[in-house]
Amino acid sequence: MGQRYEVVTRFAAGLIAVWISCCASLPALANDPADTLTAADSLLPRHALEIEALTNPAGVLELLPAALEQAKGRGDGREVALLYLARANACRMTADWPCQRDAGAAALTYADAAAEPILAIRGLIAESRASIALQDYSRGEQALIESESRLRRSPSPELKADVALAYSSLSNMLGKHQLALEYADRGLAELAPQSAQGMRIRLLRNRARAAANLGNLAQARESLSQGLALSANVVDPKLKAELHLETARVARADGDRLLVRANAEQVQRIAADLKNTQLSGQAHELVGLAALDAGDLGEALSELRASVRSFNELDLARDELRVLRSLVGAELQNAAPAEQWRPELQRMLQLETKVSSRDRAEASDDFEARLDYAEQKLEMARLEQDATLARERSEAMARQHRLTGFVIVLSIAIVLALAYFFHVQRRLNRRLQAALDARLRALTHTSHELRNPISGVIGLSELLLASPLSPAQRNMVVAVQSAGRTVEKLAQDLLDRGHIESGQLELQLRPASLARMVTTVQQLYLPRAREKGLNLRLDLSPDLPEAVMLDVERLQQVLSNLIGNSLKFTEKGEVCLGVKLISAPQEVPARVRFSVRDSGPGIDADEIGTLFEPFARGRAGQRHRAGVGLGLAISSDLVRLMGGEIRAESTPGDGACFQFTLSLQPCAEAAAETPPQGLRRESGMAVLVVDDDEDVSLTLRSQLEVLGCRVDVANCSRDARSKVAVSHYDLVLLDVELPDGQGPDLAQSLRLSEPNLHHSRFAIVSGHQAPKVLPAGVDEWLCKPVRLDRLNTLLAHTGAASAADRAA
Repeated sequence: MGQRYEVVTRFAAGLIAVWISCCASLPALANDPADTLTAADSLLPRHALEIEALTNPAGVLELLPAALEQAKGRGDGREVALLYLARANACRMTADWPCQRDAGAAALTYADAAAEPILAIRGLIAESRASIALQDYSRGEQALIESESRLRRSPSPELKADVALAYSSLSNMLGKHQLALEYADRGLAELAPQSAQGMRIRLLRNRARAAANLGNLAQARESLSQGLALSANVVDPKLKAELHLETARVARADGDRLLVRANAEQVQRIAADLKNTQLSGQAHELVGLAALDAGDLGEALSELRASVRSFNELDLARDELRVLRSLVGAELQNAAPAEQWRPELQRMLQLETKVSSRDRAEASDDFEARLDYAEQKLEMARLEQDATLARERSEAMARQHRLTGFVIVLSIAIVLALAYFFHVQRRLNRRLQAALDARLRALTHTSHELRNPISGVIGLSELLLASPLSPAQRNMVVAVQSAGRTVEKLAQDLLDRGHIESGQLELQLRPASLARMVTTVQQLYLPRAREKGLNLRLDLSPDLPEAVMLDVERLQQVLSNLIGNSLKFTEKGEVCLGVKLISAPQEVPARVRFSVRDSGPGIDADEIGTLFEPFARGRAGQRHRAGVGLGLAISSDLVRLMGGEIRAESTPGDGACFQFTLSLQPCAEAAAETPPQGLRRESGMAVLVVDDDEDVSLTLRSQLEVLGCRVDVANCSRDARSKVAVSHYDLVLLDVELPDGQGPDLAQSLRLSEPNLHHSRFAIVSGHQAPKVLPAGVDEWLCKPVRLDRLNTLLAHTGAASAADRAA
């Protein structure tokens, strides 16, 4: 079995030798244009000297100075850029990396000046490759990033593949072999079939190197086989040498020393022709390592020292350090004389100070060399302790960096999450606000539309009650009027709820007498209490302030809701409205507690929590179907707006108590309220009603005629103008919205344009509450439905104003 294996090995070595001899004859084909990089497989612009540099780099470098001087003299920026790219290629062939880097940067400058984006990108890539070879990774990566940015504006598949090739090389040098493999595959995917064969071979080379480093030798052999097959038609000696190097690396991994030597010799021949010291150093390194693997110490040391000299000549510190580690390790392991390995160890320690902390952390073999170098046990212990401390510091720093990175990433994630949350919240708030605004508009419109027919129901029922009726008819009219007022209250409750939810309800504070206000509320509900046989009692604290700042209408609304609710559910006994000062008399603001207590059936404990929710009705509410459950909810919101909080206390079967406390600011004495006047007939007063709703017009006309007025009706602005042009009116009532305009605008226009209306009074009739400031030209604001007594008061004011005008 062993003899058969030896025969097969020799036969394979013979085939490899034949193949190498064939490859050696390839430079002779350089004169065939079909086999050069200028063939149709590459569409990139290249100078003839760039092609020649592949086989004669030294000669090209001698010709370039004169050619550059001539091109610069002609001012041909494109030609200068092409010549600098030729220099970069020649320097690449000889492994003169500073020369290649400078030539690439110069090509970029002249290409930008000549507006040649493709040449500029090629200059950036040349600069990046040289920087990476010089281990200046930061500059190399910056040049690649700039190349990618420019490629987005000037796409080129071949240059995209070239950038991927550079990233693959950088990843391999940094030990990120999986990433190098991915970049190589990405570059291959950019190239169309049968195009850019030279670029394809380089990507296959990098792919084979990454696969071999990852331990996937089968994939490495496959990539090398493809690259070698394609290289037969490409003239690039350095590229062929690189393929030989990769083949030798894979052969060493397979333990095939003969194949390693055969490929290394071919590399040495190409390196000598190109005067490329780096290629020579890499070939010596591979042969030395293969000899070391086979136990041939003499050849191993000789080849490794030759490799060190090559890398030292090029000042490639990392490569030199890598070979020195193998060399010194072999010498120490085989007990070589100290005078032989001591200078090499000192050189290795010097190079350690030049490399990065990552390289020092990975150089664990260096500690063993130092330990072998120390002959005394005390020195050995000290070095071991230093190594341990260095490793622990490195691990601690690595942990700290990982933790810091994690904290930074987590902080950024939290900030982004919060930013997204607040963005979504703002968007939802805007949507919610829009929905609330739309709801308020709908409620306002609904309330306004409800008030028009209710105006007719309430107004005409008032007129019927003022006329002679039989008892049965009067009861029916009272029932109709009560139903109308219920619908009116519902419309007002819906509108108030909409204003509260949208935050548009504001309190109108003015000086008022607390005692007078609560007495008015009691008097309002006394008839209803007497009808049910209940006692409505008022309990006032004697030390209440004379006058305070409050919104009388809203506080009356709250107390009315509470008293009405108690009267509804109390069948016998009494309802007590209490107002008590709970702070010291001198204390400002004064704290006043309002309470409504009844002797009704009480409320279950599980229902108290839902009393102040909109549309909520408890057990008592299920027995009495009147109302929709908005009164208590609105009362609670109004009290909260005033700075208080309603609380309910109840024991089933023992009544209920609703109370809240407000802080009220005492003020000067409130103005005395004008007592309500009895109905009077304003004989001869002329009134114009302008409203497009016939029911509202009929109701107002009937009410005004009962009050003794002469009434004309107009249904639009044009009709109103035609009537005032021929008649004088003491009072003009206008609907807030007319078919052909707005009531306030018409009022101002008529007051200014009609001389006979200068002293007339204008009143707006609307389903909305009066604004804080009345529009220009408007004297009064009436809310639908308009009561007969409200019209009576308005006519009295109008008569008084007319008398004053006549006296003036």
